[in-house]
Amino acid sequence: MSLQPLKPSLFTLLNPGKRLPFVLGGISLAILLWAFLLGFNRLSLSSASLLGFGLVIVSVSPKWLDDVKRWGLSIGLLGVVITLQSLHMLEHAVQVFQYYWLGWTANKSLGLISAFNVEWVHFSWNWLVWLLMVFLVMRGLRNGWAYALLLWATLHSLEHTYLMFRYWDILKELGLLNLSSSSVTQALPGVLGRDGLLALSSWCARIPGLSTAPRSVIHFWWNFGELSLLLLAAYKGTSQLSFSHSFSKKETL
Repeated sequence: MSLQPLKPSLFTLLNPGKRLPFVLGGISLAILLWAFLLGFNRLSLSSASLLGFGLVIVSVSPKWLDDVKRWGLSIGLLGVVITLQSLHMLEHAVQVFQYYWLGWTANKSLGLISAFNVEWVHFSWNWLVWLLMVFLVMRGLRNGWAYALLLWATLHSLEHTYLMFRYWDILKELGLLNLSSSSVTQALPGVLGRDGLLALSSWCARIPGLSTAPRSVIHFWWNFGELSLLLLAAYKGTSQLSFSHSFSKKETL
């Protein structure tokens, strides 16, 4: 007698289910601890936020393990990517808030965890997401949204590759002058945005947004688009991903 597993969906990935009390407890503890540590000057914003994010991830981890056991590695990995990309999106939203509402300079608008807001971290993270998406597409996540996401992630990663090379060049120049590199952290323009590669060209220097927006806004929309496409791809193809690979062999009783 064959047993047909229930189809997973985007809802099952986002719904903690029986883990809800543990997840809510972990998130509540993270927020309270973050507020306490900042309010009483126990830790810096970066350290307190890192601890808070760590608690959130710990609270969600049992749900990820449940998904892997029930649906297989591919489904569990998709849930992990959605969660981590959402946290990454939060960082970029905070940067925009710091830049526009708090009036901080570009090199000070570094989000909640400033220690991670450096070129090599963004470069590594975006190419890691790209590799994970290639893996998931190969495992069966094949729909129009997934292919659009893969293209978007490729362009986003190439943008950070360009930024990485620019950053290395600046570091060499600063080293020759015995100057600190802290002033250029997250301040260099890339391909898009104000003072970027497109803005310097004669044929598209006046395109609103693409050649005029500050870096924090450009990368906010890069990540907003990536997260939106990720959710749409998961909504459309989660069950296909599972049934194509995780349950390719029928269980028999």
